[in-house]
Amino acid sequence: MIVTTETYDAAALAAQNAQTAAVGPLKGSLFGLTTNAYTPTKRTTLSLLTEPTYTGYARIVGTFSAPTRDIFGNLNIESQLLTWQEITTAVAVTITGWFLVDTTGLILYWMEVFDTPVNLIDLLSVLKFVVEFIQSNPNSGQATITQ
Repeated sequence: MIVTTETYDAAALAAQNAQTAAVGPLKGSLFGLTTNAYTPTKRTTLSLLTEPTYTGYARIVGTFSAPTRDIFGNLNIESQLLTWQEITTAVAVTITGWFLVDTTGLILYWMEVFDTPVNLIDLLSVLKFVVEFIQSNPNSGQATITQ
C-alpha cells in the first residue's frame, strides 16, 4: 500500500483545483444531478446516469476552496454551495444523487448517491449542498445537503 505525505496531498489538491491555471482536472468541471437508481463504482460511466428534465435544470460550473484540514484531520477541498430549483413549471422529480464531469461534460469524475432521495415537488422546493472531497482517504468525501 502506498502512503502519501500530507505535503503531497496538499499539493495534489491544489493541482486538482487549479482554478487559475490553464490545466487541472477540476478547472471548469460541471456538477449535475441524477434521477435514477444506480450503484456507483470505479467503472460507472456517464451513460448509466439519468439527469432531470424539468425546465430550468442545468449543470453548474464548480468552484473549489483552497486545500484545508477538516475537523477529522483530513486534507480536503470544498465546492461552492450548489443550488437547484425549478423555476417555471413545477414537475415532481426525485433526485437520487449528484455527479461531477469535466469541462466538456463527457468525462465522469465523481458521483454520489444520496442516502435518502430528495423530492422537488413544487416551485418552492430547492436542493442545496456542498461537496467535500477528501484526498487520500478511503472515504473520499460526501455532499452535505443544507436544505
